[in-house]
Amino acid sequence: MPIKNAIHSQQVYDPTDESIMAEQELCMERLYDYNHAQKELDELPTPAQLKELYPDTSRWDARLQAALHKRRSVLKRVFVAALTLVILTLGALAVSADFRKAVYTMIQKFLPVEMYLTYQVDGEPLEQLPNGYSDHYVPDGFVRD
Repeated sequence: MPIKNAIHSQQVYDPTDESIMAEQELCMERLYDYNHAQKELDELPTPAQLKELYPDTSRWDARLQAALHKRRSVLKRVFVAALTLVILTLGALAVSADFRKAVYTMIQKFLPVEMYLTYQVDGEPLEQLPNGYSDHYVPDGFVRD
């Protein structure tokens, strides 16, 4: 970096050099960001305003913990019941084909309906369509999309 050496040794240098300009631009961007950050910090509410907006809630912690400890057995029973229900449902899905079909049908109701047509042809494929047929033939009752 001969230009940096020239700057620090107080020698003559070209101030329009690209490396100097890039470094200067980076420093100016940082200064700009700092100045605007200070304006944003000045606009933040004061601690007194924050206390007014958000009152002290430290008493709630003790009250919530006490309520949860009282109902811990109830919460545990609800969790065990939900887990048992999930396990039973999965077991029924694994065993009962009718139940699987019912679940599959319910899921299909909420999914978009798409139809795929698969066919097989016996014999040799045709080189061209027979007379009266075209590549855009649409049978009655069907819509071409």
